[in-house]
Amino acid sequence: MERKRILIAVNTPSDVEKLRKQLATSGYEVKVVNNGTAALNLSREFQPHLVLSELTLAKVDGHHLLREFKGNASTRRVSFVMMSSHRSVDERVHTISLGVDDYITVPFDMREVVSRIKILLEESESIELSAARNSKGFAGNLCDMNIIETAQALEIGKKSGVLVVLSGDDEGVIFIRDGEIVDVEMAEVPPAQALFRMFTWSDGTFRFDIEAVEQPSRFDVSTADLIKRGMVYKDRWDQLCQGLPSLQTSLTKNKKNGILPRSEDEKAVLSIVNGNSKTLDLVKNSELDDLRTLKTVIKLFNEGRLKESPPQALSAKSNFNGKLSKSPNSRITRLVGSFLHSSLRSDATKFSSRIDRFGGSESSRGSHPSTISNQIHLNKSELLMIREKLLNRGKG
Repeated sequence: MERKRILIAVNTPSDVEKLRKQLATSGYEVKVVNNGTAALNLSREFQPHLVLSELTLAKVDGHHLLREFKGNASTRRVSFVMMSSHRSVDERVHTISLGVDDYITVPFDMREVVSRIKILLEESESIELSAARNSKGFAGNLCDMNIIETAQALEIGKKSGVLVVLSGDDEGVIFIRDGEIVDVEMAEVPPAQALFRMFTWSDGTFRFDIEAVEQPSRFDVSTADLIKRGMVYKDRWDQLCQGLPSLQTSLTKNKKNGILPRSEDEKAVLSIVNGNSKTLDLVKNSELDDLRTLKTVIKLFNEGRLKESPPQALSAKSNFNGKLSKSPNSRITRLVGSFLHSSLRSDATKFSSRIDRFGGSESSRGSHPSTISNQIHLNKSELLMIREKLLNRGKG
């Protein structure tokens, strides 16, 4: 069983040193930070199962930290415990209304806190296992079936659920109700731009979990219209990409040809070129939309005002291998387990002999308890079969 990870955020780490040692002795992996910003940054790498936060936290307070965790699709299931010396009933009610899982007053009894943390983690594990047994869906590679094709199939098949898409270090989440895209989440990217960006991804993985989706729609057009616009957007994106050797091309300013901006778009792009900037990073970091940024980068490149950076040798301190170790599948398997929809069960049995290839047996993984042994990762022909079945059902 995977060792549970606990992140503690307090202003004075020495105040919880005894608690940290007791939790470590109890078998947990524990890390302590002294402000809310550090907690947010560390959580992306550490991926805690439970967060214990002081309410009056430096930089980002406990309430803000709680909203960040509960408002993000990838962390909303993390157990969150608030710790405060405030004993006001109104304060506690307000904190509980924000979605905190438990509230501890200071000073506290260490044995009680350890016991309550243990109970929370056990309850969370039980919920994840139950959800894994009851959830349904499928997963695959973007090179076999892109997000436009997947959205088309789900739209015609009138399916509801959550589509998680991973490409490199980027992650997007699409919420679908009765085949209609109602919301899209991607860090600091507006919903429509995030959706169209995912439409352009051809390298990565996706995962669809069939489940109820409650939130109201953030789009004022139908999914059919979004898909049509997305196809035009992707065609334009692909055409523009032909103007550069690769989106991974590192670019730098060419001072010989002049680097003063001649337009607001050029000013926006040149301001984020830091000497060795990959084209894809410029697109993601620009204040402009993706197509305008890419078009401007290509214009500057063709005019010689941006040029390819000279190749650089890998530093001895390079973390290249470390980054490779975090495969997209290892992140996907931390989400709720997926199964094929019951209407597709007859087809799922054909793939059962290949189940372990995606997740492996529980003993070989030794990972998250929700990583159950009958997750199904589909190849291209199988994805096309699922897509055709959904399309045909929609026509019927």
